[in-house]
Amino acid sequence: MKQIPSFSATAGNIQYLLWVDGNGELYVQFNNMNPGTCSSNLLFSVSKYASQRNSTASIGLPDGFDLSNNCSATSKNNNDGGFLKTVLCHLLP
Repeated sequence: MKQIPSFSATAGNIQYLLWVDGNGELYVQFNNMNPGTCSSNLLFSVSKYASQRNSTASIGLPDGFDLSNNCSATSKNNNDGGFLKTVLCHLLP
């Protein structure tokens, strides 16, 4: 898993980074959130959740990739699903 160098974008108040795995799969990671706003450090697959970006249904607690443990994990943060939708709408209008 490699971070795309020199890429950082902002969707509303959500700053995010992009990562790519060895298969070319694109991932989003939230970065530098405002104080008092929490998010996980998981990387979320763009292709897995892209089709849900315009849905009125909640993503809920999305599955992501945990770099610290090098494995998949389910987010335990209620903000991540909403942040992910916002970022996906920004990234894929």
